[in-house]
Amino acid sequence: MHIFKSGSFILLLTIIILSSNQALLAQYQQKGINNVYLDYGAGAGNGKFQSYNGAINFAFGENNVLTAGYYYYKRVSPQMPTDFVPEPGDYYFLGSGPDRYPLQEFKLIGLMYGKIIYASNPKVRWVLKGGLSAGMERNNINFYKDSIASSLFTMKADRYSYTFEKKITGGLMLNAMLEFPLATFFGISIGPFANINPSSSLAGVDLRFMLGKVRDREKSNYW
Repeated sequence: MHIFKSGSFILLLTIIILSSNQALLAQYQQKGINNVYLDYGAGAGNGKFQSYNGAINFAFGENNVLTAGYYYYKRVSPQMPTDFVPEPGDYYFLGSGPDRYPLQEFKLIGLMYGKIIYASNPKVRWVLKGGLSAGMERNNINFYKDSIASSLFTMKADRYSYTFEKKITGGLMLNAMLEFPLATFFGISIGPFANINPSSSLAGVDLRFMLGKVRDREKSNYW
């Protein structure tokens, strides 16, 4: 998770600098880029996946948006045996969440292009995006009973040992967010996401916060 946090911090710092620097914003507007903002959030999906993401969005023209972001997905490894018991120390250090179990994780960089569909209310709009993702997948596999660990740590259940595989992966990203630009520099959004890749396709719903210049001060539907 430290990679996700550090990557999101860099994205957040970048958007704060851009939003506070009027000269930079003016340069973007001269190039046809009307607004620059960050969206940052989390969600849940199929197969008990958890989703965490942060992205920078460049809006241009009246209804175009380009998004570059970091996307992290995790769930309990689908290969984990049903009678798997975490190590005793995992309850203390990792609590009752999925991190105390062997995980399947995706750490992806994504690039998407989309269109904005405006509603009659200037504080509501649909953003439909699609693009590509690439990054690393890590999965715990090859579970086997470890009799030595069993005798050391418990008298009631067998312990499992396992290995992990790490590989490069990529796929197709789809995103349909209902955005609420509540103020010039703040908003929220919610909507479905999908990441289609060779090993495990993901789908779910995200809730995100929008920071930066999310809309113009004028009370209109346009950027």
